Amino acid sequence: MAGRRRFSREEFFGRLNAVLYKQYSCHEIESMDVVEVLYKLCKHDRLETVGNPREGFAYMCPLTHRLQVIVRRERQVSISLDASEAIQAARVAVRDLGAQFVSVGDIVVCTVKGLRAWGASEGEAAFRAFAKLHLSTKEVL
Repeated sequence: MAGRRRFSREEFFGRLNAVLYKQYSCHEIESMDVVEVLYKLCKHDRLETVGNPREGFAYMCPLTHRLQVIVRRERQVSISLDASEAIQAARVAVRDLGAQFVSVGDIVVCTVKGLRAWGASEGEAAFRAFAKLHLSTKEVL
């Protein structure tokens, strides 16, 4: 990422004491659980985080360049390496809404509720149609 300094492992973890004692009292840090402390460290280092320390969060580790997911229980995490689950769910949703599919060469066109979307497969066309439909309405589909 442009403008972000890369830290060595020693620097990253070495900053722990400085953060803990500078910004938070020892009592405050000691009253937090490890997940809450890690969340505070991520926020202090301006790492982009998604989620919250009570339920779980994720951040991109500057050392490993990998997404780190921190949760209290393993069953809180579902990993999808691609969008296949979302594509399948969209396909079912648009079919339930009366979608029609037409193949034109190597392109598939999905028409649902007056909206048209194209894709390289029926699933991709359905997913794009679902996105157009969802983004054009305020209701949850």
